[in-house]
Amino acid sequence: MKVSSKMVIKCFFFILILNVGITNCKSLPMKTQNLVLKELGQIDTNGEAYDVQVIGNIAYVADTTDDNPGGLVIIDISDLSNPRKLSSYYIEGLPSSLFVTKEIAYLPAKDEGLQIINVSDPTNPKKIGVHYDGGYATHVQVIGDLVYVADNGDGLEILNVSDPAHPTELCQYRFSGRYFHDFFIRDSLMYVTDHRTDYTGIRVLNISDPCNIFEVGNYIRSGIDFIYPYVYNDYLFAADHHVGSGKLRILDVHDPTNITQVSEFHDGGSAMQTFVEGNLAYVPDFKEGLEILDISDPSNPVEIGQYYDGSGHATDVFIIDDIAFVTDREDGLEILEISFNDTETTSNSSPGFNFLFVIGGFISLGLVFLVARKRKLE
Repeated sequence: MKVSSKMVIKCFFFILILNVGITNCKSLPMKTQNLVLKELGQIDTNGEAYDVQVIGNIAYVADTTDDNPGGLVIIDISDLSNPRKLSSYYIEGLPSSLFVTKEIAYLPAKDEGLQIINVSDPTNPKKIGVHYDGGYATHVQVIGDLVYVADNGDGLEILNVSDPAHPTELCQYRFSGRYFHDFFIRDSLMYVTDHRTDYTGIRVLNISDPCNIFEVGNYIRSGIDFIYPYVYNDYLFAADHHVGSGKLRILDVHDPTNITQVSEFHDGGSAMQTFVEGNLAYVPDFKEGLEILDISDPSNPVEIGQYYDGSGHATDVFIIDDIAFVTDREDGLEILEISFNDTETTSNSSPGFNFLFVIGGFISLGLVFLVARKRKLE
């Protein structure tokens, strides 16, 4: 079969065009999402803001300053760009956490016990009750008429607050020789950390019967000082405050009898009270500000955003929709807007691809002539 030069040229140009198409596939436009954090407002609590809860247009802040207004600070956030202090209530004992429900604020004030404040009038909070039996209250959570109080060496105390002005202790649960520092309740399980003991770890308690609590599982490892647990779906997020650590550790707790660590994250700060929603973990990282992690793959958390204004120490965060309320200790309460911007990027052909294009052209030409020669011999 005779192969004409025209046929050879046509084949060459056909393969040449094919090479161009393949090479320039890398130049197609691509859309990516960039997370943007923007400060909307800030207010100084005149102390050290440590914990925050938001209900409606009110932010309740636990301030740890050993002076007025240390204790409870109430802030009007109806205008996010101009938060306004409504009132404060000084509490000795320096509460570092709080829980507000049904217009009642519960503040564990260490050796001052559990302080109970009526906040029905946010401009005039009033103390209506207290529970103290000699312990060291550090954390609280309220479910219905029951208040769960971490009381360190005195263990877990369960109070009936159907009448908040007269709390009554129902039951108590203790770890032998361990501290009950803080916890997170989900359904009938309580996840506990016994921060700063020689036998620190995560313990899982069944609290379906508050007066018959029992342990169902634990995760104990030397060299880890767990604190601030937060459970979302099948995963527990907890800070590790062992000396020199500061890591955020992520544990699989779908089977509380067989808890395993799936990953950890650390970039120089010290993880505090994490808040998780959807595929995002919001991590107050103390001197590194607020960091946001993509946890769509919990075994590989990836930082996708950070906000740090150069001062303060982020300790807690509360998320409502696309707004983050961050306690920044000496910088008070910061209010941030979280948004995602779609950006279109084009990846142009690199010199490497241009080189491959040229080589591909020569190889294609060689193949055409080889085919032509073979057919001529036949």
